[in-house]
Amino acid sequence: SKNDPITSWYWSFGDGSNSTNQNPSYTYPDCFTYKVNLTISTLSGCADTVQKFINTCNSTINCIDTSKIDTTAGCYQVYAPVCGCNGITYSNDCYAKAAGVTSYTNGACNTSVGCIDSSKIDTNPGCNKVLAPVCGCNGITYDNDCYANAAGVTSYTNGACNTSVGCIDSSKIDTNTYCWTVYAPVCGCNGITYDNECYAKAAGVTSYTNGVCDTTAKPCKATISESICIYPPCPLIATSTGKAPFNYTWNTGDTTDMVMPDTNQTKMYCVTITDANGCIANTCITYIPKKGVCDVTANFSYIVDTAGTVYFTDLSASVNDTIINWYWGFGNGNSISLMNNPMHQYNPCGVYTVDLTVTTQKGCVDTVFKTINTCDSLITGIKNQQQKQLKAILYPNPTNGILNIEIDSDLSGEVKIQLIDITGKTVLSKQNQANAAHQINLQELPTGVYFVLITSQSTMYSAKVVKID
Repeated sequence: SKNDPITSWYWSFGDGSNSTNQNPSYTYPDCFTYKVNLTISTLSGCADTVQKFINTCNSTINCIDTSKIDTTAGCYQVYAPVCGCNGITYSNDCYAKAAGVTSYTNGACNTSVGCIDSSKIDTNPGCNKVLAPVCGCNGITYDNDCYANAAGVTSYTNGACNTSVGCIDSSKIDTNTYCWTVYAPVCGCNGITYDNECYAKAAGVTSYTNGVCDTTAKPCKATISESICIYPPCPLIATSTGKAPFNYTWNTGDTTDMVMPDTNQTKMYCVTITDANGCIANTCITYIPKKGVCDVTANFSYIVDTAGTVYFTDLSASVNDTIINWYWGFGNGNSISLMNNPMHQYNPCGVYTVDLTVTTQKGCVDTVFKTINTCDSLITGIKNQQQKQLKAILYPNPTNGILNIEIDSDLSGEVKIQLIDITGKTVLSKQNQANAAHQINLQELPTGVYFVLITSQSTMYSAKVVKID
C-alpha cells in the first residue's frame, strides 16, 4: 500500500493452522495441495485477501521419468497403495513404477486415486471471488470450480463437502487389503465414489450407498451476506434458494438465519441450511472487521415555514471518511427518512425531538438529538396564529431573478423584508413602506430553496421561494 501502511497479516495455511507473522515459515505434515489465504489490514482499516494453491509435493525434482513408463506392465492385483511424489495414489508399487514415478511412500495419499493432476496445478489462476462451493474428490471444499481446477482436482461435485463426524474411521484403514477388481461402485459418506465396497472399507469409510455419488447440481443453494444496518456491526444473514421453512446450523452454534460477527478478529463463518425437502446446502464467508479511528460528527439545522413544514439540512462532517447513510427520526411517531436533507410536515405544531444518525463508509456512526418547536416559524418566536394576520402574493415563483411582492393588508408604516436560505442565514434584508411595491433580486444567488420573511411591529408573514437557473 502506497499511502496507507500495512499493520497486520493473517495467514491461513489450508490445514487449520495460521500465523500472524509478516513472513512466516511452516512445515506441512503431508505432501498435498493446500489452499493458502493471506489477509492484510492497513492503518486506516482497509483490508484485502489473496488466495493461492500450493503443492507441497512439487519440491521433488524429476518425479516422473518418462523413460520408465511401461503401458504393458503386468502388475499384480494386490491392493497395497503407495503415494507417488506427484500426489497420486497407486494400487501398489508396481503401478507406480509403471507410471514412471521415481519415488513414493507406503499408504494412500490424502486424495482419492487420480484425484490430483499435478500438471494442471495453477498457482495464479485469476479466479473470481463468487462463492459457489464445490467438493473436490480429495474431500476439500473449494470456493468455486475455478479454484478446484487450479488445484489440479480432476473431479468434484457441486456444494460443500460432507464434513459429518465419524465418516472415516482411521482405525479401519487397511493398506494391505486385497480387493477384487469387479466394478460395483459405492458412494461413501464423504462424497467419494469407490470401485466397490471393499475399497470403501479399506479407506475407513463407515457408511456408503450403492452406486456412484450424485454429481448433479442441488436444487438449493446457500449464501451469506453482510446486512445493512444503522448501528454496526451488522449481522450476517444466511439465505437459501430452497423451499421454506429452513433449519440453520452455524459453526458458531447459532441456529437462526443470522449471526453477529466478532468485530475483533478476521474469522470465517459457515452455515448449513436444510430446506423443507431435505436439501442441504453449505457455504462460508470470511468476515474482516472494519477498523480505524472514527471522526464523524452528526449535526443539522432546520427552518420552519408558516404551514408547519420543517426543512432539515444535514451539517454532519467527517474529515477522513465519507458519510453514506442518513437516518432521521422526526419524533412524531414512526415517521423517518433516509434522505440527507429531508422535509417533514408536522400537524399539529408542537415541540418534537428529532434525531439524526449518520454512518460512514468505514462503518463509523454518530447520532445527534435536537428539540424543535414547529409553532415558531423561522425560529423567530412569533406564533403561527399571529402570522395569519398578514398575507402577501409572491411572483413569479419559482424565479430566476426578480421576485415581486404584493402585501395584502391594511398595514401602514414600515415592514422589514428578509430573504433567508435553507441553513437559516439571512442573505438579504431591507426596510420599506408596507403599501409600496416590493422587489427582491435573486439573480446572483445560488439555485435552491429560500424563505421570504415579512415582519411589522405586530405581525409577520413567511413563504417559500424557489430559485432556478
